[in-house]
Amino acid sequence: MSLRTKFATGLLAAAVLVVSGCGNDSNAPVGSQITFSRTDISLNVADASAGGTLPCTVQYTDTPINISILDQDNNPLGKIELTINLSFAPNSSSPGLLVMELYDDANGDGRGDVLVEVPFVDETEEDGIKRVVVRLYAGCGLSYSGQLGADSGIISNVMDITVGT
Repeated sequence: MSLRTKFATGLLAAAVLVVSGCGNDSNAPVGSQITFSRTDISLNVADASAGGTLPCTVQYTDTPINISILDQDNNPLGKIELTINLSFAPNSSSPGLLVMELYDDANGDGRGDVLVEVPFVDETEEDGIKRVVVRLYAGCGLSYSGQLGADSGIISNVMDITVGT
């Protein structure tokens, strides 16, 4: 093989590697959508200390959420990367406590298996669903709002969270 042929072959191989590395095919395609298994989470917990009785009790509630990525024909898309975020709403202030937690529900039993840091980057399962659990603490006068958000490429969606007494 001549030097010129080796050079051309090498250049072609490099071009193929560069082109195959461009873009992220694991993101949701244009025209797809992200959906949640619920429209929102709203908790109203009667405060045990409402009559002035102390101590009050802080409780937590776990809410399983299925996040799906669907193509333009509403077919589930498996193995699609997504970023999941749990945050306080822009007009809400943190009560200064850790009151919202996100858990990966790896085995799909509706219980949080592993506490994850947000933003949490993972992918949908083969069935097009990513299963998570949102843990919210309430009671003792805690009142706050937030959002669970998910995005993949240019596709995103949010779900509102409200906790009050």
